[in-house]
Amino acid sequence: IRSWHPAIIVTDICMPQMDAIELWNSLSQMEFTGELMLVSGQSEALRQQAGKLAGIKGLKVVANMQKPLNARMFGEILKSRLSHVWAS
Repeated sequence: IRSWHPAIIVTDICMPQMDAIELWNSLSQMEFTGELMLVSGQSEALRQQAGKLAGIKGLKVVANMQKPLNARMFGEILKSRLSHVWAS
């Protein structure tokens, strides 16, 4: 991430090598200034808490989506966010 400098990261909150809290801490330490799109099969309450924690860590969550994803909706959100990023 440090060398790549992504504008948007799409991530689950439960991953095999790292959980969301570890990722938020790492991104915060790297001073990541891009946007986060959260995707998870976890409960709405857990997804919302993960999003709030990311915000506390200074990260910008722009979407918080439930799995399974609606591909069309995901594509529209991603396209919208990329348009926003590229216009900046």
